[in-house]
Amino acid sequence: MDQLRRSANAIWVHMADDYADKADTKGIMRAAFLYPSIAGFIIRFPIVFAIDYFGVTAVEKLIEIIPDWLMHSFEIMGGILPALGFAITLTVIGKKNLIPFFIIGFFAVMYLGLGTMAVAIFATCGALLLNLFTLKEEAE
Repeated sequence: MDQLRRSANAIWVHMADDYADKADTKGIMRAAFLYPSIAGFIIRFPIVFAIDYFGVTAVEKLIEIIPDWLMHSFEIMGGILPALGFAITLTVIGKKNLIPFFIIGFFAVMYLGLGTMAVAIFATCGALLLNLFTLKEEAE
């Protein structure tokens, strides 16, 4: 549902652009704060309310009636998300000398079965050590 809300927020960005062309600051504020809040409430509230009202058993029954092909699609999408995240990060950073670190992190999570937090801690330690040794070599 959060992805649906984020996708719907693209509408408000374009609306804010139109208000900006007209120099309508109140319209920009509505498009930036009011409309996304209302849309988020409409998208998320009914589902959360229904889950809280009907309880876990109703949710379990709902999950049971979801077709296998749809559940499998959700599994595939969930598996693609880490790779997509790495691809986006590489695109944003764009430094070729950092690509091996991303590949190591990806394989550590996907194939070695390490948790994301564990890899993040190891990566931070590795970056600090690399920085320490690089600065040490530059100082000499």
